[in-house]
Amino acid sequence: MDGHWFITKLKPTATGNTIYGTVALTQTHPTQKWTIVTQDLNTSSSVVLNVQQTYDELWALVSFEGYTINTCNDLPQSPSVTFSSLSINTTGPVAPYVMWQGTQTSTECGMNVDTFPSSPSELTIEF
Repeated sequence: MDGHWFITKLKPTATGNTIYGTVALTQTHPTQKWTIVTQDLNTSSSVVLNVQQTYDELWALVSFEGYTINTCNDLPQSPSVTFSSLSINTTGPVAPYVMWQGTQTSTECGMNVDTFPSSPSELTIEF
């Protein structure tokens, strides 16, 4: 697999729980340092990932990643997962242009991604 990825240990959650996450650039020179925090708002359980990289990150990504999915029954039972209140903030001289664009890499189990969502702050993945 090409590229770089950073992971933490998997943390269980429950159906219907709200997950909140932030990604903060904490250093720009000589390398970029990022702090990524993901929190289950229902249980207050959280995971912190600190990342250091030597290249500029130009993309922000939203992803539904399913692990140990062996059958379609292993997917969430809800009809969809919505990522909402998405925003990108910067202190730089140019405000970021935000447009989420869905990419579908799997059509198994009837999964569907809104490829051109109408809102810059929301993206839905349907099961």
